Amino acid sequence: MFQALKSLRNLRDRSKFEPWFWRLADNTLKVYKRGKAKNRHVMSFDEVAAVPVEDDHRFIEEEQLHTLRRNIAQMSAAYRDILVMYYYDNLSCREISQNLGLPEGTVTYRLSLAREKLKKECGQMNEQALKPRQLNIRITGEFNISGQDVPMPWQYIDDALSHNILLHAYREPKTVEQLSKLTGVPAFYIEDRVQNLIRREAVIRPTPTTVQTNFLIFDETTSRYSAEQAPKVAEAVSGEF
Repeated sequence: MFQALKSLRNLRDRSKFEPWFWRLADNTLKVYKRGKAKNRHVMSFDEVAAVPVEDDHRFIEEEQLHTLRRNIAQMSAAYRDILVMYYYDNLSCREISQNLGLPEGTVTYRLSLAREKLKKECGQMNEQALKPRQLNIRITGEFNISGQDVPMPWQYIDDALSHNILLHAYREPKTVEQLSKLTGVPAFYIEDRVQNLIRREAVIRPTPTTVQTNFLIFDETTSRYSAEQAPKVAEAVSGEF
């Protein structure tokens, strides 16, 4: 009963309370008998007598749970949705397949890949997420069309998240998951900002899964190169003047 009360908030579909409750009771008894209270078991909704599958991941401590939630949030929707349905909604791969309209084999494959990603990422922290930067967007010319003033580009791209997406995706194309880790922001919000940047033609899609900034940014590398090359350029053209 204690385990049920503690876990009840994770049950999203209350119509499945009874089978969920008895699987939890069966799971709790098995864990108690085995004397492995720290083992986490994943149960299937399909049959009450299903044998529990011991999960290799043992995220018990609160800090580890926080890391786990953060890494799940930073995954792209293709993996994130399956993980949430499987571990938090307690749906089987077959049920997830039906909900998402995907082949069951695809669901199983993505679930396996997602587990490997979590194994690799948990416990790691990207320091770039702690150092957000700001982008100053400028353009020459007037924005007056047929006698009416129109907004300048920076009025459409004025939030810190968009600025950092543009900076991180400037030199090399980045996936949503990479941008999520670099910014420390859940992938859902990255996906939303990316769609807005695509509409503003601020980024392009070099591949179906990556984005890259679509305009020139004068960053530290550009400034350093300009300082190094300026004397050579001046020397080459000075004679003509």
